[in-house]
Amino acid sequence: MKNFGKTMFVVIIALTLFMAAAPVSASANFIRPVSPGVAPGNWEWTTGVDGSEIPMDLVTTNPPAWRLLLTNGLNVAGGAKICHPFRGGQFGWTGEIYMLNGDSWEKLTTNVDWVPTTEGRLMACAQASAAGIYALFGFYVQTEVICVKPPVSPQFIFGRTVNYCIFD
Repeated sequence: MKNFGKTMFVVIIALTLFMAAAPVSASANFIRPVSPGVAPGNWEWTTGVDGSEIPMDLVTTNPPAWRLLLTNGLNVAGGAKICHPFRGGQFGWTGEIYMLNGDSWEKLTTNVDWVPTTEGRLMACAQASAAGIYALFGFYVQTEVICVKPPVSPQFIFGRTVNYCIFD
């Protein structure tokens, strides 16, 4: 009985190691929009133009190089000013609105600004010149911090020397 218990223990350990080393299947799907914290919310466009948001997994065209899809797509029936909330613009993200033209994405002039004023929301906006599918893509640019020694006598805060830093 003692040998049977040892044998079963060895078999269970061997099966566990075998199953842990088994390869996991992977699938390559169209990239889903990144974290909703970068571009939360829904598309907004000028009134009088029909439009609706569409899931981007229906669009099989590859995104522009070095760009991540940040939102669902917007399908508008005509020219309109289109905007999407873009909170990530405050944290080093650059947002660009593109129009799907056949098999490629064409970049539109995109303005990232507070709408309607600094009391409002940060929005990425562009002028859609024609009916079509539009999407907000973006990329992250890490802010470089340059610290220099103080030009005059150093300042001491809580017993530490404070250097002046410039964010570029």
